[in-house]
Amino acid sequence: MASQALNGLNGHHDDGKRWSYIPPAIDIPLGEGEEVEVNLSELLEDPTELCTLLENEGVAKGYWEITAMAYAKENKMDHAIDILKKGLSAFASNQQDRLSIFSALCWMCLYNCRHAPRIPEGSDLIQQSAFYVSSAQTEDTRGLPEKLQTKDYWLAQAAAHLNSAARISPSYPPIFLARGVYNLLKSSLVHPDERHAQLTEALKAFDNTLRASNGKNIFALIGRARVLYSMSKWADAHQCFQEVLRRAPEMIDPDPRIGMGCCLWQLGHHEDAKNAWERALELNSESKQALLLLGQYYFSASSKMNINDPKFETTYTKAVREYAQYAVKLDKFYPLALASLAPYMLTKKPEAVARMGRNIIERADVSTVASEGWFQLARLAHSQGENTRAFEYYAKADQARGGDGRGGDDQGHLPSKFGMAQIKVLQEDYVDAKFRLEKLHNLSRSTETMSLLGVLYADDYFSAPETNANAKDDERLQAWKKAISFLEGVRATWKDAKKNATTNADVLLTLARLYEIDAPDKSLQCLQQAEEEELRKIPELRQARSELEQMPLEVTGETDKSVMANKKSAFLAAKETAAKEVESLRLSLRDRLSPAALNNMGCLHFQADRYGAARDYFQTALNACVRIASEDSDDDTDALVSTISYNLARCYEAEGMNDEAKKVYEGLLERHAGYIDASARLAYIALRENPRGEGAKAMSNVFHSAEDNLDIRGLYGWYLNKTRKPARNATFAEDNEQRHLKHTLRDFNKHDHYSLTAMGNLHLIYAREMPRQSESDRQKRKKMYEKAVEFFTKALELDSRNAYAVQGLAIALVEDKKDMSQGIQLLSQVREVLKDPSVYINLGHAFCELKQYSRAVENYESALVKDRINDVNTLVCLGRTWLLRAKQERSLQGMKTSLDYSQRALDLEPEIVHFKFNLAYVRIQIAQLIYTLKTHERSADDVQTALEGLDAAVDALTEIAKSPNPPFPRADIEQRAVMCRTSVHKQLERALGEQREYEKKNADRLAQAKGVREAEIRKREEEERAKEEREAAEKVRILNERLEMQRRDREIAEKRAAEERLREEEQMTTDDETGERKKRVKKKGGGKRKKRDADSDSEDGIAGGYGSERGGSRGRSAGVTGDESEGAPKQKKKRKLERKNQKAEKEKSSKFKSAEFVQESDEEEEGGVAPAANGGVNGGAVLTPGGRDGLSEGEEEIARPRKKKVIDDEDEDEDESGDVEMAEAAHVEGEDEE
Repeated sequence: MASQALNGLNGHHDDGKRWSYIPPAIDIPLGEGEEVEVNLSELLEDPTELCTLLENEGVAKGYWEITAMAYAKENKMDHAIDILKKGLSAFASNQQDRLSIFSALCWMCLYNCRHAPRIPEGSDLIQQSAFYVSSAQTEDTRGLPEKLQTKDYWLAQAAAHLNSAARISPSYPPIFLARGVYNLLKSSLVHPDERHAQLTEALKAFDNTLRASNGKNIFALIGRARVLYSMSKWADAHQCFQEVLRRAPEMIDPDPRIGMGCCLWQLGHHEDAKNAWERALELNSESKQALLLLGQYYFSASSKMNINDPKFETTYTKAVREYAQYAVKLDKFYPLALASLAPYMLTKKPEAVARMGRNIIERADVSTVASEGWFQLARLAHSQGENTRAFEYYAKADQARGGDGRGGDDQGHLPSKFGMAQIKVLQEDYVDAKFRLEKLHNLSRSTETMSLLGVLYADDYFSAPETNANAKDDERLQAWKKAISFLEGVRATWKDAKKNATTNADVLLTLARLYEIDAPDKSLQCLQQAEEEELRKIPELRQARSELEQMPLEVTGETDKSVMANKKSAFLAAKETAAKEVESLRLSLRDRLSPAALNNMGCLHFQADRYGAARDYFQTALNACVRIASEDSDDDTDALVSTISYNLARCYEAEGMNDEAKKVYEGLLERHAGYIDASARLAYIALRENPRGEGAKAMSNVFHSAEDNLDIRGLYGWYLNKTRKPARNATFAEDNEQRHLKHTLRDFNKHDHYSLTAMGNLHLIYAREMPRQSESDRQKRKKMYEKAVEFFTKALELDSRNAYAVQGLAIALVEDKKDMSQGIQLLSQVREVLKDPSVYINLGHAFCELKQYSRAVENYESALVKDRINDVNTLVCLGRTWLLRAKQERSLQGMKTSLDYSQRALDLEPEIVHFKFNLAYVRIQIAQLIYTLKTHERSADDVQTALEGLDAAVDALTEIAKSPNPPFPRADIEQRAVMCRTSVHKQLERALGEQREYEKKNADRLAQAKGVREAEIRKREEEERAKEEREAAEKVRILNERLEMQRRDREIAEKRAAEERLREEEQMTTDDETGERKKRVKKKGGGKRKKRDADSDSEDGIAGGYGSERGGSRGRSAGVTGDESEGAPKQKKKRKLERKNQKAEKEKSSKFKSAEFVQESDEEEEGGVAPAANGGVNGGAVLTPGGRDGLSEGEEEIARPRKKKVIDDEDEDEDESGDVEMAEAAHVEGEDEE
């Protein structure tokens, strides 16, 4: 413990302990008995004169060594080595003296190796070689001065001196230690494949040193720990460092705490490692190793934080300024410190990074540190656009860590491999870049690797042309899948809280573009996440959110419930208001985002029919463009503003705000008169508002203004399709739409997608209307369908995503081949990608043919919702389907629904005779169904309504029969009207009377039943009320009884308390000396005593002492004299058990005072011996508590009866011999006193 007063535990250390054995001056003996004093603190610059003196006088080797060490202390190693070499010449004949000099020379060479550069300073080798210098390059440095010599040179010198010493005495102990250090230094300069063998030799040498010193050599133990650490045996190395610290706690140079911290770090105990390094820095404030390692700790901590985290800047700044920069200040050539500071300097002072990188490479004695030097040089060249040089440096950094320098192996420096892949991307060698990145991804699934791979595969997908190959073999599809896989992997790492990865907006934007076609919802999610990440960077919003998060979660500190409730409601209202303010601020700050991203989000909302949200995004995008134009006048945003304005107008149009849409379109045309898309939309709006007037004229004007524009030609073809009115005898060749489409395909573009699809649809229309009475007609119809299929197939060859062409194929399958299942399957696939009412209408037709009326109705209604305008054809289809469904289910409600749709269709087109007939037909069907229903399935109002509808239907049929073009022969219509007017009308009148009579009788029955029901309810309520009254009375009775019991309990408790106070008062007595009141002293119960001989009373009397209450052998009285105890025979211990009834009888037969307190008699003898309660056959005396010495005669003692316990005695027949328990003796004593 005395050594700890001056060791590192209390912060005390001696900086000069390493050189403490060197005296300030030495006296060199001369030949005539004289001495000359040499001041070692003020050494000569040239030691030649001093060496001459030592050599001429023939002094002992110790003078040479101490002089050399004095120069070494002043860091003048070249002079020290020269002195020792001259000393070797002086002791050429004395091998033992030369042995220690060789050892000293070896250590000085090893010291120089630690501080020498790896390659000559200023040499071009740094540009030409890897870390492991070849033998030829080593030979080139042989002739350099010592100050320019490299590590390899000094290692060779150390090996030569070491071998010379070994030839003199191979078993010389310092040789083992030097050989271990030599091999340890050598292992850092050899290739990784040879490093293990070198470390093994070093470990063997250190073990030999420890064996020679019986384990006492601390430096050998430190060397062993260093070797184990280099061999990645961190737990064993940690134990060695602990042993060093245990043996030499005062050691701080080298400091075993540094090594312990490194081992703990490698074992994953980062906090413990930090504590070890902090302790080392506390003991030595200028320990550059501790400073560096603590800086690495904070660098590592900052790397695990998100760069947007407020703690990131604080942690990173602390690592740089408090530790890394200070370590460099202590040693500007310290490679590890330079490697830690170089990444920071790359952004601050790039010109300094080149110098730092060279210093790292030149002075690093570990390959991994040298690798960092090349890596920093590569990053500098990379940032400056010197791709070729950067690639070379990346390759050297990889080679220094055991890689092949090409990036295709499983070893080496991963960041350097990634850098080489980046250079390949910049050089547009994408195949090599992907190969390198794939290998790197297999080694480490870093976000950077996955991001770059995802972007490269996404670029392949976007740049590859679409093909019709099988999906499994489609390279474009495979590129899409890989891009999605890698980028989604990056996105998944952001969700891992442990990794704290920073969100990359570029990854999200690329993902959004990939999902744009196949998964627009996911694309929108990516864009929204990118939007949120960009908003987080705005300081105002970040501060507002921070203030909202700092608000307390709940109100505390109030006990009053009403006040608490008011405060809580006010707090919740305030928090809700604050949240709304933050959200309002977020929305107001969106104009600081990219207008293109905002426009894309608006487009995705528009495609999903969320027009309100789309309009907001478009307007925000326009505001962002205005902001950009005001901040930077050179930035041209006109094209972006035009595109976003057009999208906003389309949104207005979709919402039915045609006036606002026309204003935007007209504004675009004012700025850009040739904006043909705006003109087309204006013509379309005019057509919807006035189909026969201004709309037709505007459409014609737009078409003739840009006849060569395929989009305009497609719009005009659609217009011809919608306004087509085929004559009864019109042929396909005479159709205007057919001529227009044929002209487009022949003269403008034979691969126009719209024209091909429209031509197929036109063939379907004519095939559907062609007669099919004869075989010839059916063949012509079949050929027309086949021609339609050809057009659809050609369109799909050009665009595999053409959903309209797929729909045409499905229609042809259903109508021509009657393949309902295949047609429905194709239409269902089209419905997933095409939000068009026609898809739902076609599905409704197919399901109606299959008599699946509920699914047909569902699709028809979806088409009606999608169209957003009451389409007459869809309404007619719904009326027909509901009628068929109602007739199948005999549902009056279904008939009414059919009637409603038929009425709506007629309201939209009141001049169409077919719609009038449909309405009349549905009314007749309702009348016939009403008549067939049972009385309980209909009502009088239904019959009356059907009767009125029948009259209207008769009038409608009469009117239809008089029209010029009735849908059916006039005679049939008139005959149907007569039948309805006579027989059906009479049937309904008769049914109406029957229904009214039935409802009257039913109403009477219902009234009677209602009265009975109300009576039962009243009776039940009265019973419930009586039951509740009884239960309330019972509760009152129980409560009264409980109160009475509580009152009695209180009385009993008060009585017991009074008795307890009285008892305590009785236990009080007056002290004879002071006169104060005090509590009576209780008499202690005695334990079992040991057996005594019969003559013990006559010889020695009774000895004082008490046994334990348990009566065991350990608690027996020690009052028996020594003679008696020795003379008494030792008997075997036995346990005596008694039954409870025997125990009670025994206690009853005992004689003792019934009073609770027994006072001692004044006539008691001084010895305190009382006669036995029941004498035994031996007449043995019994010990009593009153026999203790030191008790006054007038002192009162308390003896309370105790429960008998199981007796553990030495004799089984103690009762017969007269022995009793001490407690019983106390009771007998009280009886005698009485």
